[in-house]
Amino acid sequence: MMKIRSGIFLGILVFISVTGSSSMVYALPVSSDSTEAKTEEGSRMRNWAVIPVINYDRSLEMIFGGLAMRFFRFDPPETETPPSAVGAGGIYTTNETWAWSLFSRLHLKEDRYRVTVAGGATSVNFQFYFDLLPGWERFIDYNTAARFAYVSGLRETVDNFYIGLHYIFLSVKTEFDIPISIPGADEYDDNHGVGLKTEYDSRDNIYNSRKGLHASFSTVHYREWLGSEQEYNSFKFFLNTYHELSESMIMAGRYYSSVTNGDVPFYGQKIVGGTDIRGYSEGKYRGDQVHALQGELRWNFYKRWGMVAFAGAAVATDSVNMLQFRDVLPAGGVGIRFIAVPDEKINVGIDVAAGEGDWGLYFRIGEAF
Repeated sequence: MMKIRSGIFLGILVFISVTGSSSMVYALPVSSDSTEAKTEEGSRMRNWAVIPVINYDRSLEMIFGGLAMRFFRFDPPETETPPSAVGAGGIYTTNETWAWSLFSRLHLKEDRYRVTVAGGATSVNFQFYFDLLPGWERFIDYNTAARFAYVSGLRETVDNFYIGLHYIFLSVKTEFDIPISIPGADEYDDNHGVGLKTEYDSRDNIYNSRKGLHASFSTVHYREWLGSEQEYNSFKFFLNTYHELSESMIMAGRYYSSVTNGDVPFYGQKIVGGTDIRGYSEGKYRGDQVHALQGELRWNFYKRWGMVAFAGAAVATDSVNMLQFRDVLPAGGVGIRFIAVPDEKINVGIDVAAGEGDWGLYFRIGEAF
């Protein structure tokens, strides 16, 4: 049976990835207008931001869109609680891909509680690489349409460590540009998943970290008794580290791992690329498991100007028992940075990266991780 899958979250979060942010609610303001509102509890921040998005992707082509966000605090500023945020965003690309989302992340009770809520829809025109028949290796186009909803709640149990639950709903339909019909391919699959989520966050700045750790481990279990079409499991882990080498130089590292098992649908598979490893944009490499490791040197060489150099490797497989050394996918590149908002230490920039037979250009707001 032909085993073809896509990464639906490429479509759901594509407009987020082009901003260079690793989280929907940590999108970064290029410019904003701030006012202070006085209450009986003291000063509370009211900060609006509108962020235009222009990018280029080899598969999605030119990308246009934007984010509108409002930042605010439930606690007085002296508590140093990270700002909460609510917002909306969307994109449209010249290959007729589109996506929109409403989202929020709330930091409550001096950041002892973190609540995330999001929802939206997308239609992605992408491709997968078919290589099961010798002499007939090629990319095949497809469209994936989806609606989604997400909610999570975390509580701090010890310093910087959070634990909680999250829920996700996906309704997905995929149509392939091939001359044969696939039973059920033109119908929406509804999937409901619940799972555990943990997070450790000791970063000094969530937008431009100089030191600290940011790690997360999460599980999602899709079950028929919840209303899912398929029963499968998803496990994800990442670890970001930041080391201040000098006043002008920072070394950052990232490890990412995504593993799915069970009756995994094609939209449940991970694609090599994006934040996890720059340099792969065609969607050629995918699997039930993706593991990636990368390092990045960040250098502020003159006033508000800086540059980055990065390198890493990734693998995509359906089982670790199938891995071979030749499956390792190297990548590396360089980028330029400009501190657009000095008070928040927010960068904008461009990265160019090359992988094995692939490359990518990344216009970004903020860092890759």
